Amino acid sequence: MLNSGHANHLNTSVYRGRVLLSMTRVTGSRSVAISTKTKRWQLLFLSVLAVMFLFSARATADAIDDILPGHWYEVPNSNLTSVLPDPLPPGTPSAIIDAWSGGAYDTNGNRLIVWGGGHADYGGNEIYTFDINTLSWSRVWGPSPDIPRPGSCNETYADGNPVSRHTYDGLEYIPGTDRFWIHGGSLYCGNGDAGVDTREFDFDALSWSRKADVVSGGWMELEAVSAFDAATGHVFLASPTLALHEYDPIDDQWVQRSNSGIGYGMVAAIDPRRRMF
Repeated sequence: MLNSGHANHLNTSVYRGRVLLSMTRVTGSRSVAISTKTKRWQLLFLSVLAVMFLFSARATADAIDDILPGHWYEVPNSNLTSVLPDPLPPGTPSAIIDAWSGGAYDTNGNRLIVWGGGHADYGGNEIYTFDINTLSWSRVWGPSPDIPRPGSCNETYADGNPVSRHTYDGLEYIPGTDRFWIHGGSLYCGNGDAGVDTREFDFDALSWSRKADVVSGGWMELEAVSAFDAATGHVFLASPTLALHEYDPIDDQWVQRSNSGIGYGMVAAIDPRRRMF
């Protein structure tokens, strides 16, 4: 579940490939025909109904603006299957989300970014976005060609692009550079080994680049958690075996910030008021 940063605290969630937004339920517009023989009171009643339906139509068009706390709205026609590649890479595409994968929120483009799969679940490494303005999915990149079935563990496919993986909480969006940032995860391979790589995706060039390793020589562990800090423009990362580290995406450098890591099955966020991870 991600927060878009709007004043109304729009929450975006994906369940079984469909997008859920925390908003009020609205009804669609309807037409009202008025006969020339309609009585005055009937005409008044139908006029009131027409006004109600007009407001209902506006509410449907501006559904996001009408969000109320504690309400959810399932966006119509928001199933991810509508933009899947054809032919499909090996595996089950529902694992893009279901198989321990996360997402990031593009605060510049106002869209949810989803990237996942991995281990023996799904080999496709394509990137998907859900546009909050149009309420629609897009496949903005990928997949790599000729993806094999799970075998030996490598961090990239034959074309040099990163393999799919269980992404856990290792995805972030860097607004200052307009980059999608990923770290580690359970690689698409027979053993599902942990990746040690940090990478960024450039939405303009539509290309991936390898960044500095968090620890010299790499490290092996799953379920890392990360959080973007808007105050510094940096990313903070920790795992059950990795102490808290801070990453500078401009200088491409890591700095250790503590001597301890975190537990399994967690996610992370930055508290901007208390300045806490």
